[in-house]
Amino acid sequence: MNDCKVFVGLDYHKDSVQVCVVNHRGDVLLNRRCRNDWQSIVKAVNGRVA
Repeated sequence: MNDCKVFVGLDYHKDSVQVCVVNHRGDVLLNRRCRNDWQSIVKAVNGRVA
């Protein structure tokens, strides 16, 4: 059994990252492109996923 609340997919590009977060039912919680650094990824998902 999988106890994960959300699943995160990261599609890395040269200067950006596409971040997709879905819940256990497959509902998209976040689908956003941001700069290719960890601070931008954290900022993109911070407060968006409960």
